[in-house]
Amino acid sequence: HAAALVLARGGSKGIPLKNIKMLAGVPLIGWVLRAAVDSRLF
Repeated sequence: HAAALVLARGGSKGIPLKNIKMLAGVPLIGWVLRAAVDSRLF
C-alpha cells in the first residue's frame, strides 16, 4: 500500500487562491492530483 500527501497552501500572497485557479479547464491542484494518479504509484 502507498499513500500520498499533497500540500496545497491556501494563503498565496502573489496569486490569491491559486490552487483553485483554472488552467486549461482544470484547477491547478487537479494537475497535481492527476499526475499522482497517473503515476500508478498510489
